[in-house]
Amino acid sequence: LKNKSDDEKLMILDEYIKTHFESYAEGETINSTIKITEGNSKLKHSDFIFLYKYTFDALKIPYEIIATEDRFIGDLDEEMITFHEFTDINFYFRDLNKFISPNTGYLAYGNPGYEYQDTKAKGYNVAKKQGSYIYVPVISSDFTKTETESVVTLNADLSKVTIDKKVLNTGYLGQMVR
Repeated sequence: LKNKSDDEKLMILDEYIKTHFESYAEGETINSTIKITEGNSKLKHSDFIFLYKYTFDALKIPYEIIATEDRFIGDLDEEMITFHEFTDINFYFRDLNKFISPNTGYLAYGNPGYEYQDTKAKGYNVAKKQGSYIYVPVISSDFTKTETESVVTLNADLSKVTIDKKVLNTGYLGQMVR
């Protein structure tokens, strides 16, 4: 990672963590012994947040921790903020205008989840040690595309058809299939 940009480091880091660690399922017994160095443990939601945070600190990548509100549930009330309003904790990289959602395995580094777009999130800038607000952007519909390629083959007497189909998904469909 030495000669990589912060953007490249974050892409590699997010892919590694989401490939090598998985979240506990609801109701599953949580093991208190975590073997992070082996890269194959199950983690609690808070473990994912701490793992990302410590890695950002070690790599000296500036970040903000943001508490987001699902736009389908409601809006953030600036005058009376309570923990129960927030539906998820994410990381925001202001210099790159990109996000990491540590507890959403299918959502790759870069764009915010659809449920947080066009919302206001309460943030904390770790380097400046001050609170902030982030307006989560709406991602262009061009981001999500489905492309298909079909090859139809008929045998000589037309009695047999073979269809090879390739489906390419980008954006949210691609992330969920990931």
